[in-house]
Amino acid sequence: MASPARLPAVDAEQERFEVELEFVQCLSTPAYLQFLAQNRYLEDPAFLRYLAYLSYWRRPEYARFLTHPSCLYFLGALRHPRFRAAIAHDDYMALVHAQQGFAWQFGGGGRAAAAGAAARAFEGEAEGGGWGVGGGGATRAAGGTGAGAVTLRVARGVGARCRG
Repeated sequence: MASPARLPAVDAEQERFEVELEFVQCLSTPAYLQFLAQNRYLEDPAFLRYLAYLSYWRRPEYARFLTHPSCLYFLGALRHPRFRAAIAHDDYMALVHAQQGFAWQFGGGGRAAAAGAAARAFEGEAEGGGWGVGGGGATRAAGGTGAGAVTLRVARGVGARCRG
């Protein structure tokens, strides 16, 4: 009987690269982000440090391996406490997921546009505005324009940041 074929050995660096690549790309799924929030992973300081460490994936030499570049937007959004709290709510997760789908459907321009289609709701966070959950969905915390503004902001997206 012939011996089974041996797989090539994978060194520790290669394995780490693959595991981190897979995990970062999982962040492009709003339902997975909601799972992390609801199970309190996003409240763990060690986990938040790990997410900060993963920001190296934004560099072009690493970003070129991503097949779901919208994960880079969500990786950045997870730095904001308001996003981490909001994504735990069903209505907000559904809004983010819908906006991501609209961007993929209507954004045009391939992968970079798909990345741009990812929910841009938290772009205003750095400007001091931010988003929260209220009433029947997402609402602007300051300078209120409501969920309608999300659609317009999503269309612009992160495309330029994902281009290498």
